Amino acid sequence: MIIKDFLPSIALRQYVQMYRVVRFVFDKNQSLPFKAFAPRPENCLMFFLKYPDCIQFLGETQKSTCPRIELVGQQTKVVTRFPAQDFLNFQIVFQPTALYKFFKIPAVDLVNESLDGESVFPKEIKQLYEQLQESADDYERMLCLANDFVIGLIRKLNAQTDRLDIVSQAILTSGGNVSLDWLADAACLSIKQFRRNFSTQVGVMPHHYARIVRFMQAHHLRNRRPQLDWLTVAIQTGYYDYQHLSKDYLEFTAQTPVEFHLLESRSPERTLGIADEVYKNR
Repeated sequence: MIIKDFLPSIALRQYVQMYRVVRFVFDKNQSLPFKAFAPRPENCLMFFLKYPDCIQFLGETQKSTCPRIELVGQQTKVVTRFPAQDFLNFQIVFQPTALYKFFKIPAVDLVNESLDGESVFPKEIKQLYEQLQESADDYERMLCLANDFVIGLIRKLNAQTDRLDIVSQAILTSGGNVSLDWLADAACLSIKQFRRNFSTQVGVMPHHYARIVRFMQAHHLRNRRPQLDWLTVAIQTGYYDYQHLSKDYLEFTAQTPVEFHLLESRSPERTLGIADEVYKNR
């Protein structure tokens, strides 16, 4: 059983945050757990190499089955995923602006949406999927295949790295604690231009994105150190106080921090006893 993030080769890190491998096998008589994914600053390409997830969005009653290759945009609300009994998922998690650069799809159109990856890359994606399936027990080989795929995407690009790439990644590295004025100035844009360009390439407004980044930091810190009280979690991740942290939890998950982390306690990684390993580096 594994949920592990791997860094791409150094040359690709301006386009890819990480690769992620998720492998579960549940006992036939075991009740299958589900995972409520809170918003996080990620857009990614997912390969379901065994059986695909079923997903359900917050406030919806119907579940839908994912395609075997899923291109996922920025999420701003909870998505509940129900894994299969035998589950293997490989993900390419892109840098904030990379999805727009590679696919020429306005990122704002993909917020809380996903596409069938085979409709975006009818040929290349099928080949990669088959190669990943053949290498399902060799994670190093899977990483090499993913690196080669991303290199192929980069070769088709005409655009070079611009200031918006750097600024959006600065939000990630700062934990979301950075001023909008400073970001706009660093991007050499007016506030209005910065907001418009950022939402086109990343999917949401820069302030909203920074809030998601900061929220994720708090969420991960609590998972990593569950003994911490919520005020300490809030202060250590840049919130003014617990009330501001609680406000973000209510907006992003429709639950209080305590309520959502009770739900988190029933996740696959908790059920399988690997949560400490998953969150120690997050």
